[in-house]
Amino acid sequence: MKIPGMDGIEILKRMKVIDPDIRVIIMTAYGELDMIQEAMDLGALTHFAKPFDIDDIRAAVKKYSQTVS
Repeated sequence: MKIPGMDGIEILKRMKVIDPDIRVIIMTAYGELDMIQEAMDLGALTHFAKPFDIDDIRAAVKKYSQTVS
């Protein structure tokens, strides 16, 4: 969520302007609950804080990458 020159919230906002239906999973090294909540309010599907389990990431990608009928 913290990127030099721009934070993840700003990137998420810009992504949603380009494609409101984009599916986003966020990852952060910081457990900042207010930032995580804001990302979820902006449409992030879920979040992971480092260190994370790669199997959990794979399961989330699989879950959220399936086409909605």
